[in-house]
Amino acid sequence: MKGIALEASNRLAWREDLPEPVAGPGEVVVRVSACGLNRLDLWIRKGQRGPTPFPHVMGSDVCGVVEGTGRRVILAPGLPAGAILGLQRWGGYAERLAVPEANCLPWPEGLAAPLAAAFPLVFTTAHRMLHARGNLKAGECVLVLGAGGGVGSAAVQLAKAAGARVLAVVGSEDKAFRVRGLGADRAIVRTSEDFVQAVQDETIALGIDTAGGEVLARALGTLAPGGRLVTCAVTAGETATVDVKRLYQRQLSILGSSLGSREDLEAALALLAAGKVKPVVDTVFPLREAARAQAMLEAGEQFGKLVLVPD
Repeated sequence: MKGIALEASNRLAWREDLPEPVAGPGEVVVRVSACGLNRLDLWIRKGQRGPTPFPHVMGSDVCGVVEGTGRRVILAPGLPAGAILGLQRWGGYAERLAVPEANCLPWPEGLAAPLAAAFPLVFTTAHRMLHARGNLKAGECVLVLGAGGGVGSAAVQLAKAAGARVLAVVGSEDKAFRVRGLGADRAIVRTSEDFVQAVQDETIALGIDTAGGEVLARALGTLAPGGRLVTCAVTAGETATVDVKRLYQRQLSILGSSLGSREDLEAALALLAAGKVKPVVDTVFPLREAARAQAMLEAGEQFGKLVLVPD
């Protein structure tokens, strides 16, 4: 079987001799149509998610066809449907993979493969951040940091679908234009203006942080009294210096969030079916160019998702 294998820490290789997947009890073999990239892939490649047996095939955002039935499916990456693909099982950087049948959800009709692969993980994560953790209410103002990324662009759309006013922080004028096209009421380009100062006239009830580090610490300064800040990543650093006095005097909350549940994904899929949200794909790469795609992801050059398709 052909695919991209992680053969040692930080070393990806094109292989044509990967073992064929075999379905165990309650599992099916899925022929991969497309696989979306995620920061999770970078962390696994660098050994930041614990010991990884080599060779290892990454890829946790997958759509494909169940062999033997022809059923078109997307794979649920969340909990409690099963182990996260790419951590416990081989993933979508290959022609086929074996997965629990319970992880297979219907591939929405009329949705192209790259878009289907770009949907599950980021919309599951963003939905959980906004609703299960952030308790978003219609009419509230939401600040989305890193709105040009996969989770950020999903959060902008989901917040608008929930009736919120959405402020989006991005890294360029081009991304500002594109995020407004997703429904953001206002876009702030962080390289041109300080985002904390830029939103001082806004009453922000909920912040969505996809960076961590000092970005998280500064984002606390944007919240109205009683505001909530939900964070899901540490791309800007694993530690932050928090103004504790501001935290308790304004009765703010900092909430962690990681991936999401089957219910989060199904709720997002219902919004997709209703035409209220859509996956965002920047570039589609052939599978053998996974290393180049990961370099682009690491540089943060994309808007939305990067996707791999079989050669």
